Amino acid sequence: MAGSRFANVDVDDFIKSTENANTKRKTACDLSLLSDYLRVEMELRPINEIAPEELNQYLAGFFVTVRKVDGNEYEPTSLRSMLGSYERFLRSKDYEECLITSIKFKRTRDALAAKKKNLKAQGKGNKPNAARGLNDKEVERFFTTGALSFDNPKNLQQLVWWNNCRYFGMRGCKEHRDLSWGDVVLCTGRPTGK
Repeated sequence: MAGSRFANVDVDDFIKSTENANTKRKTACDLSLLSDYLRVEMELRPINEIAPEELNQYLAGFFVTVRKVDGNEYEPTSLRSMLGSYERFLRSKDYEECLITSIKFKRTRDALAAKKKNLKAQGKGNKPNAARGLNDKEVERFFTTGALSFDNPKNLQQLVWWNNCRYFGMRGCKEHRDLSWGDVVLCTGRPTGK
């Protein structure tokens, strides 16, 4: 009887099923880009079969030379996320070293740091479109213009979205779409600690 309390689940399949689809897609795209570079370097082995000393040299050269399809430079954060993709893939293949912490990949990290510094000097990575907080006058304008109000369904929906972001810390559309009945509970009176 006790055996029925535990599901018959393959652990590896369960872990794979919970991986983020966007992360999988980005990792595959980044691996394809690195494979293209390795082919140019006449290296045909998968990266998990390349010795750390060799892979270190390849990755250092890759980060210094990689460009977008249109020839423009990548943002510094994009390069760092590529390193994360390669580390994630190698970890999944039980690779013997860690790209992020192993001394054997110091040259890769140094090349990446130098490239990021160079890109920042060119004005990349300075987040020119970074969001800034709204001041009180701008918030008040939402209400005085009627953009956030009870007057019609659209404005009411925008007001609910605004309040969810502001008071519940929800971000973006996905968290709002995933919100279900019962996720928010109205509490009145003093908390009882239950």
